Amino acid sequence: MKRILMVTLLLILSVTSICYAEFKNPNPDRWITVSADDMHGCWYDKETIKYIRETKSYSPCHHHKIVRCWVMMYDAENEKFPVMKLYTDFDLNCRTTKENHIMAYDKNYKQLASLDVSFKSPEPIVPDSIGEYLISIFESEWEKHNKK
Repeated sequence: MKRILMVTLLLILSVTSICYAEFKNPNPDRWITVSADDMHGCWYDKETIKYIRETKSYSPCHHHKIVRCWVMMYDAENEKFPVMKLYTDFDLNCRTTKENHIMAYDKNYKQLASLDVSFKSPEPIVPDSIGEYLISIFESEWEKHNKK
């Protein structure tokens, strides 16, 4: 009887620890921290950064400098989708962002949704925001990348 009780107790403890797992920051060898605390965080993936120029001649942003990469956002207050990865274009000339794809996860990184939002229009960067900070990082990185 004691063994059954111990096994049952161990099973309950192992299940509850999985259910209440804390969010863990992403791999620092890959994800560069922009801002992070216990409740919120933003990182960009240095492995997916692409420095490109807009090549569509019909685009109003033709020849603009575009930085494309994955950005991860964490918001502990968002109970439904606390972790989101956004495949984003940062237009350094227009100072806009455009999400192309959104992946939503729970805080254990279990995928909950995947959305293609490439049809959406670019949005202006909000002053004094993380987006503006990212644009400033990518502007300096653009110069370093294109001097090679």
